[in-house]
Amino acid sequence: MRGHVRRRGAKWVAVIVLPVANGKRKQKWLTRDTRKEVERAMAEALARIDRGAFIEPTKKILSIYLDEWLADMRRTIRPSTYSTYETVVRTQIKPRIGSVPLQGLSSFILNALYEELLASGRKDGKGGLSPASVRYVHSLLRKALNDAVRENLVPRNVADAARPPRVPGGMT
Repeated sequence: MRGHVRRRGAKWVAVIVLPVANGKRKQKWLTRDTRKEVERAMAEALARIDRGAFIEPTKKILSIYLDEWLADMRRTIRPSTYSTYETVVRTQIKPRIGSVPLQGLSSFILNALYEELLASGRKDGKGGLSPASVRYVHSLLRKALNDAVRENLVPRNVADAARPPRVPGGMT
């Protein structure tokens, strides 16, 4: 049996048995208001499991993920690159969208970030960043989110759907 539905108080729950590499059973509980909703959610979750596309829900926020990602990147990049990445994450990304849940990040949020950086992204508070600098922030986020996809933390890279500013006469 891969899962079952039952009533729990005023709600309905589906209990799904997840595949785990170490052979132990792991259960995922889905709660909905009606039996029909929970059966639909269970069917969708089982289909994602069958396709190998199931992502375990997590409450990890972007700033925590970026800290872990930077610590991991430190071993594979030059110290000067690490320093630049760390500065961009600390000064541009974390203060603005660091509290957003990693799985709740969207291209809409990233586009709003880019607009804010263009308008008022300078550390000294005297205006915005150049399109090239904002594009660098986008590249860094895209790289970090590609790694999140590879680590099965998010189903897709939302930075791929975002629209960073064009750099006049430069990179696109």
